[in-house]
Amino acid sequence: MPGVEENIPRSGERGEAECNMSRIPARTEYGRPNILIAEDNPALAWLLTARLTRLQLTAHATDNPQEARRWLEEKDAALLLDGSIFKQMEIPLSGLPKRVILWSGDAELIEEGRRAGVRTILKTDLESLDRLLREIASAAREMA
Repeated sequence: MPGVEENIPRSGERGEAECNMSRIPARTEYGRPNILIAEDNPALAWLLTARLTRLQLTAHATDNPQEARRWLEEKDAALLLDGSIFKQMEIPLSGLPKRVILWSGDAELIEEGRRAGVRTILKTDLESLDRLLREIASAAREMA
């Protein structure tokens, strides 16, 4: 399969989970949009990663605010940013680029984000998970 050998760590190399994120463009070589899911709930991060992968995105996940900040500063790809991780990053809402989707259960933060022109999703809207995932995938494709 083309490209598979490139992703296999060789002896002494770091694995995919520890790879240098500077190699991650907005789209993969096969045209699939990349997205980082910055979420502090591991079960939710796993679910989103699995489901967005099924929707033809290449999804990466982190619970680390510094890694999310590096993604913002160094990448062109989409970022699904949990509100609690955003708050730990200590950057203003106005500093978020258009490729960020801020999502939180904090209705006040979501409203502030909307006023600042940030794409937002209120986590209480999770009763329609399929609709939510399609919305995230669509936004990531637009950003790529």
